[in-house]
Amino acid sequence: MKKERIRILLVDDEPDALDLMQELLRDMKNVQVVGRASDRLEAIEMMIHHEPDVIFQDIEMHGSSGLQLVDEYRKHHFAGRVVFVTAHSKYAIEAIKKAAYDYLLKPVDMDELKTLILKMYSDHKTQNSASKKLKIPTRNGYVLIDKEDIAICEADGNYTNIIKKDATRITITAHLGKVEEGLTDPNFFRLSRSVIVNLHFLDSVDKGNRECKIKLLTSEYVLSISRKSIGMLEKRL
Repeated sequence: MKKERIRILLVDDEPDALDLMQELLRDMKNVQVVGRASDRLEAIEMMIHHEPDVIFQDIEMHGSSGLQLVDEYRKHHFAGRVVFVTAHSKYAIEAIKKAAYDYLLKPVDMDELKTLILKMYSDHKTQNSASKKLKIPTRNGYVLIDKEDIAICEADGNYTNIIKKDATRITITAHLGKVEEGLTDPNFFRLSRSVIVNLHFLDSVDKGNRECKIKLLTSEYVLSISRKSIGMLEKRL
């Protein structure tokens, strides 16, 4: 069985720095460089398109701050990790405050990079294993549902209706925002304030009527999309 690799996006405004980092990562079996970006807009676009597990982010960039970019990633629902790459150790404290996974000092030491990659890969496997199921609260305790089986989550006041791929429906005692915290997989997308869907089951999108069709094994659902989300959905696909 082929091991799952960590998908990495490189962000730096210096082409030589991008080339060097890509070269350092080239022969590491556990990682895959899925994209490179050299400015703020390109970084956000590449992050949305490639959905990396980790972003190697330069801090000092022309016209923008790598630290501020992290906030923009989160606004676009990036749930992965950020590793800051900087020539200045003074940024270490700020990196920690931004909840960075780690940071590397330029020039990047190969041994330090290898140690970081091994740490990331170990954490990545652990996280993937633990995150395949959603913990659902019940009156007497909780049940576990495979996230891959979840097609739609609909808000119902302080409750949430979960529709599975076989069209069965479960009503749980948690509001949609709480449920969303457990749905960090990029396949889950918030259509509106009241609906989250699994894009694996997305069949079609009607931009004019701001609707989409979710197709399950035995049924179909037509759901409304907010004006803001329809543009974000187009970038995501």
